[in-house]
Amino acid sequence: MNKPAARTILDFTLISNPVGPSNKARHAIRKAVRSVDRLPQTSFLTHYLAMTEGIAEEEILLGHGASHLLALLTRAERVQSILLPTPAPRVYEEMLKKAGVGIRPFMLDSSNGFKIDVEEFTERWRDVDAAMILNPHNPTGVGLPEELVAHLIQTAAEHDRLLILDETLRDFTGNPSPAKHVVAAPNAIMLRSFSTYHALAGLRLGYAIGHQALLPRLRHLLEPWPVNSLAPAAALASLRDKGYRKRTAQFLSTETEYARKKVGQLNGAAPIATPWGFLIRIQSSLAGLSDLLAQRGILVEHYSDAQDNHYLSFPFRSHAENARFLRTLRWILRQQSQREEGRSSATAD
Repeated sequence: MNKPAARTILDFTLISNPVGPSNKARHAIRKAVRSVDRLPQTSFLTHYLAMTEGIAEEEILLGHGASHLLALLTRAERVQSILLPTPAPRVYEEMLKKAGVGIRPFMLDSSNGFKIDVEEFTERWRDVDAAMILNPHNPTGVGLPEELVAHLIQTAAEHDRLLILDETLRDFTGNPSPAKHVVAAPNAIMLRSFSTYHALAGLRLGYAIGHQALLPRLRHLLEPWPVNSLAPAAALASLRDKGYRKRTAQFLSTETEYARKKVGQLNGAAPIATPWGFLIRIQSSLAGLSDLLAQRGILVEHYSDAQDNHYLSFPFRSHAENARFLRTLRWILRQQSQREEGRSSATAD
C-alpha cells in the first residue's frame, strides 16, 4: 500500500451524529433566520421537553451548552472536588480544572467490562463534594441500568452529596430516561446536549433537569438570554424528526459491520463496540499511535486504564472519513510491524 496522503484534517476527538443535522432542523434554521431581529423564544422547546419527560417546565433549564451548565453548577454548589470515572475525555478534565475543581479519578476495570463497582464507588464518594457519571460512559460506551441510576440518586440524598448525571450521549442508546427520579431528588441533576446526537454543536444548546429547589441556584448565575434564536427551533425540529432517528440507526448499524471487519483485520488491534463507533484496544508497544495518526492529519483520543491497556477512540464520521481513518491506521500498523521485524532480524544476525 502506498503511503496515505495527509489531506484535510479529520477530527475524531468529538462525538457527533455521522449523518449530520436533521434535514428538518436545517429547514427550521433557515426559517428562524427571518426572526433574528427579535429576542429568542424558548418556551416551546421547554414545553416539549417537559411533556416528553413527564416533568414540570420549572424542572428544566436551557443553557449555552451542557458544558456551560456544568460550569455554572460547580459555582452554584461550590464544588471543590469531584469523583469522575476514568478513562474520561480530556475536555471534561480540562473543564473541571479550569473551574477550580479537584478531580478524584475512579478507574474503571476493563476486565469486568468497564462496569462501576457500586460499593467501592459509594465509599470513595464520601470523601468528595460530588460525583459525575457519564451515562453512557465516554469513551467506553457502557450504560448504567435504570435501577443503578436510581440507587446512585438515593445514595446522593442519603449522604448529602451532589450527583451529576451527564447524559449528553444518551440519544445514541435506547436507555430509559431517569428524569422523574432526578427531579424528585434535591441532590441530583442531569445534563443533556444537542451537540452530539443532534449534531448541532455550532448552535451551543444544552439543558439541565433537576429539582425545583436546585435549578434556581443555577438560574441565578445564568446571564440574560443565554440561548440564541436559531438553536431552540433547530432542536425542536430535530427532536420531532422520527425519520432522522431511523436514518441514524441504519447508518450506525451498517458502518459498525464495515468497521468491525476492517479493525478485525488489523494486527495488534481489537474492536470494542460503542453506541457511536468503536473503542479500539491496541498493544502497549503501540501507545504512540495517536501521534502518528496526527502526523497524517487524523486527530483521535488516546486512553489507558489501570491495567496499562491502551485504546483509541473511534467515533464514526462519514463512510469516506471512516475508511480513511482505517486505511491510515492499517498503513501505520504495517510500518510498525515491518520495523519490528527489521530490528529482530538485525538482532539475530
